[in-house]
Amino acid sequence: MQGDIGKTRGLKFTVDTGARFSLLDAGVIKRLGLIAESQGSRILSLDTVTTPNRVLVTDLRLGPISASLYFLQADLSDWGVDGMIGLDLLRRQGCLTDPKPHETLKNNKLTLDFQSRTIRFGRSQRLEYSVPIESDPRQIIVTAKILNRPLRLVVDTGADMTTLFGKPDSIWIDTLPFVQSTVLPTLDGEGRARQVELPNLELGNCHWGWTPGLVISTRLQPTDGLLSIHTLRLKILHFDFDCSTIKTSALR
Repeated sequence: MQGDIGKTRGLKFTVDTGARFSLLDAGVIKRLGLIAESQGSRILSLDTVTTPNRVLVTDLRLGPISASLYFLQADLSDWGVDGMIGLDLLRRQGCLTDPKPHETLKNNKLTLDFQSRTIRFGRSQRLEYSVPIESDPRQIIVTAKILNRPLRLVVDTGADMTTLFGKPDSIWIDTLPFVQSTVLPTLDGEGRARQVELPNLELGNCHWGWTPGLVISTRLQPTDGLLSIHTLRLKILHFDFDCSTIKTSALR
């Protein structure tokens, strides 16, 4: 989606529900003359812990929405975007202001409409399917099943494929049909992964026969993987953070 920072218009942002913090490309930070500063938060990227710099943006605009936000500095050249909007903005209470009529939006409800390519804050949606999410302000976690095994997966609109974290006690993952080896861009370089076929993926009352997936070896990640919205072909996602649920509709 398009966004503005100050007088610089037409910046390209992507919405990433799998990112705890919003990111701004280092080249954009330099072009805008913003000053990056060190910060103490440690960020877990796949199997590596980093401590990136941050920059304060006081005049971010996304459509009619304006906000002040700290972005973490990152090299986003491999993603082809200027910035990523993470949960720190999407879930923030009372920080988003619509200048007409200057009312603060309580965005504890969020809708991502992939067909119309729009984002809506603060509106309820009636949709066919509902799935509970864990009450964690840092991540949106659901319980899905693969081969009838319950897995805690982070709902990630930025992931191209559903990704499983291969840990020492996840021997069953090695039995998934192998497709090819691949390299993934990460915030600190590149990561290696195995592309596999995922059978019998279940999310609430929704079922998928076979979907493409990735396996990444890691010992640090606290969840079992990432649930890609892209490969599930969902039309719409509605997040109700008050009721700790995700609602969705039929497939695209």
